Amino acid sequence: MEARPQVEPMDSVVGLQQLREAVVDCIDQLSAEDRFLLEAAHIERATVRELAARMGLHKSYTYRLVKRAELRLRDQCLAHVTILTYLGLAGSIMPTEVVNDGRADQPATAATAHG
Repeated sequence: MEARPQVEPMDSVVGLQQLREAVVDCIDQLSAEDRFLLEAAHIERATVRELAARMGLHKSYTYRLVKRAELRLRDQCLAHVTILTYLGLAGSIMPTEVVNDGRADQPATAATAHG
């Protein structure tokens, strides 16, 4: 991450510690399967094809599983006060379930989430 404007880089690194801990909290709240999928897709940079083969699943289903894990992580992050405060969104974001009338399988759009 880059330092915020007019903030010394070391101050920014130290200041990001709470944000890092908040993201770790959100990741820890996910299921073991979601954590596995996110780690494989984003840390190991495994392709959907590689991940599907590893899991013995069809590519399209594996893709949907990864996307759902990403959405669950996003929802966890958007429910975390530290993250919302850092983003300047505290009190202005509704969970996906509310924004989409209970349909958690559809991501919230920026226009829907803010207005």
